[in-house]
Amino acid sequence: MKIKNNRHTIITCEYIGYEGKYFRKREIAPYFYLNKKGFNDFTSDSDRQVQVAGDVFVNQRRYKDPEKYEKQKKRKGIIGVIDVPHNEEHIGKHPDDTEKKYDLYKQKQSIFRRCVGYAELDNHQFVRLVRFNALGIILLLLLAVLLMFMLKSYPKIDPIIMNQGQPITDSQEAPPKDSPVCYYVPFDNTTVLTSENPCITLTNVKTNDKNYYISFAIVIDGVAMKDENGNIFTTGAISPDRQVNINLWKELDEGAYQLEAIATDYDYAILSELNQNKDKYSDAEYAALLKKAKMPISHTLSTELIVKK
Repeated sequence: MKIKNNRHTIITCEYIGYEGKYFRKREIAPYFYLNKKGFNDFTSDSDRQVQVAGDVFVNQRRYKDPEKYEKQKKRKGIIGVIDVPHNEEHIGKHPDDTEKKYDLYKQKQSIFRRCVGYAELDNHQFVRLVRFNALGIILLLLLAVLLMFMLKSYPKIDPIIMNQGQPITDSQEAPPKDSPVCYYVPFDNTTVLTSENPCITLTNVKTNDKNYYISFAIVIDGVAMKDENGNIFTTGAISPDRQVNINLWKELDEGAYQLEAIATDYDYAILSELNQNKDKYSDAEYAALLKKAKMPISHTLSTELIVKK
């Protein structure tokens, strides 16, 4: 709806039986406006079409710089000007000033606009009196903080470490070949670690080539071994025909321990594809493929570990 001559004056009219209040400001004559309930009751009872011209920010100020004001007018969607009478005291001091001007904005529903009521122009035309809604800004900030927290707390799915390991000896090779079964090199019943022999060896035999990668986690006396960052330690996915040596002699005090190596198998083709082309997958896609590559059954290799200092 367009306002005649692009401007109009608010009139004060107290409707009997409809809720409202007076808008009071030091330099403006008080005028009666309907609160939201009063306006709804009025429009329900009225037999004429009631029109709302737009929004008026009752605490909005203009730029004094005309050029800045024109830019603001275009950017903020100002469609007209509303005039409000000054009070008598002000007119007595400033006889040339007869009205207070407020910008009229396009009517817009927004969490940043809080409607306080409706002021009448004439002929059943009204404007919404709005203020900036601090609650909307607070809610937006809370939403932003919540989103940041969710992004921070959401576990980042890193590509599984591919551990090439070291070449293994022939004595560690398992005899079966071309089998889809994953083969392991078991521990001896007792493993002794000394300064000359400080490591345990975890192996992915050549027989598993093209079939499986293997990742190991270490559990000592029922407690999972952790890395320097406090995360559960794993060897990473060891390639077939490779081994990883882990120096536990320097990590453990002298004594006897029960050691378990929890083996997780990964499909060779899927995991190779993931790590060769990981940049083309989203986190969700990567997680789905990694879950598909991971074999559902884990295997445990155990030994009594004797540490001698």
